[in-house]
Amino acid sequence: LTLTPIPTSASARASMSFDQSETMSVYVKLIKNYVNLRSGPSMSAKRLALMPVDTVLLAKSKQFNDNYIWYEVNYNGQNGYVREDVTIEIGLEELKSLNLIPVTYTDASAFETKELDDGTLCIVAYIGTDTIVRIPPQINGKTVRIIGRCAFEGCRSLEEITLPDSVTDIEEYSFFDCTSLKQVNLPRQLSAIGSNPFEGCENLSTITIPENLEWITFKNGCLIASGYVLIGYFKPGSITAIVPDGVTAIGDRAFSLCTLLEKSVLPNDMIEIGDHAFFGCVSLKEIVLPDSVTSIEHDAFDACSSDLVLHVAQDSYAEQWARENDMNYEIR
Repeated sequence: LTLTPIPTSASARASMSFDQSETMSVYVKLIKNYVNLRSGPSMSAKRLALMPVDTVLLAKSKQFNDNYIWYEVNYNGQNGYVREDVTIEIGLEELKSLNLIPVTYTDASAFETKELDDGTLCIVAYIGTDTIVRIPPQINGKTVRIIGRCAFEGCRSLEEITLPDSVTDIEEYSFFDCTSLKQVNLPRQLSAIGSNPFEGCENLSTITIPENLEWITFKNGCLIASGYVLIGYFKPGSITAIVPDGVTAIGDRAFSLCTLLEKSVLPNDMIEIGDHAFFGCVSLKEIVLPDSVTSIEHDAFDACSSDLVLHVAQDSYAEQWARENDMNYEIR
């Protein structure tokens, strides 16, 4: 990190022209509370937000106006300006010693939102092209709470996404067909996930879960909710999926579009297989359905290979279901 010194004396400021601007990259920390983030480098510019003391910001440029030096910064996804005299410059070592991790959010203009009844926001679309996206916790002063259905659908450039701790809900298919997505960082306040929001993310291999988020786990490629529902399977290149013991339900579309998958091993206490659970698993050749299974949605294996064989127990629910749905099956 290179710190760029700026003139702070009155005489030095006076020597700067009205429109002089200098590109820079330096971290600054607010030393006063309730500091105004303004839309331009002027005391008369619109106030965009109030920022608390000790907020760390990345200054991208500086310029002189209205008898003040102004930093151009980004706060919670909003670009704006802050006066130099209410900040101090800090270096990387000080950032580490203070245990402060400055975050630069993706610009708010890259997101389309709708306001909900409670005044919070739902992100309905992402229109940017960044490979790494950090969603701001607030946009235009309103809290981002929900990632909407299909909001990031088909964002082929996206490789990593970080959701702010303000997000409580991820709706179904939110990141459908993000084929380059490799890493997802979940928020601390997450309380609900829709049907496989990462369906078609064929390269997704890392899902980071905060320590406090105990109701959701990611193990051996399996994203599991509440200890027993498989939300999705994410293990690039895998041909055999082993569902952990204790999982009793395969959620809707959990294995959907796992095109390389040839075999899935289910635990002996499996009970339910959801809607389109194995949709589009064109390489799937065999699956053993335990005696414990008592519910299979009629389209659980839609668009699978015609060679798929279900291994079932005689006189079991699974045998009856296979027969009624014209599936290939063998008595084991």
